[in-house]
Amino acid sequence: MKRESRRLVSRPLYLFCMVIAPLFCYVFFTTLMDSGLPVNMPVGVVDQDMTSTSRQLMRNLDAFEQTAIVAHYPTINEARAAMQKGEIYGFLGPNGAGKTTVMKLLTSLWKPAAGSVELFGESLEGNPYRLLGRMGSIIEFPVFFEHMTGGGKFKASL
Repeated sequence: MKRESRRLVSRPLYLFCMVIAPLFCYVFFTTLMDSGLPVNMPVGVVDQDMTSTSRQLMRNLDAFEQTAIVAHYPTINEARAAMQKGEIYGFLGPNGAGKTTVMKLLTSLWKPAAGSVELFGESLEGNPYRLLGRMGSIIEFPVFFEHMTGGGKFKASL
């Protein structure tokens, strides 16, 4: 034990790698995770069909601690405006409502045909990367396996 202690003290790199860095990592990550998961993140809903499936989805989403449905919007444009103002962090809507279009416009994957897109109160024209560094997004793309049959795709998804 004495020999190992002398070796740690004799070389600063050993001391740093074996004692200081692990202690720093422990303190850093425990304080980072101290607050836990985000709770009650505001979500808006665009429910144009009012089916039982969409109502069930809203009940399930509202039951989670991480999300809270705070508003119902009649159109996707109103949900988009609320998202740009920072009132909500996400929105749900039926197929074809324009959710993916809005997300692709907000992330500069598509350019608007008319008008402009604002994010955090600033226009995305010019240098959007400065603003895009302040947000995250997941846009779903369907995956097709052309070599598989329908049954093969079903079995692969299980």
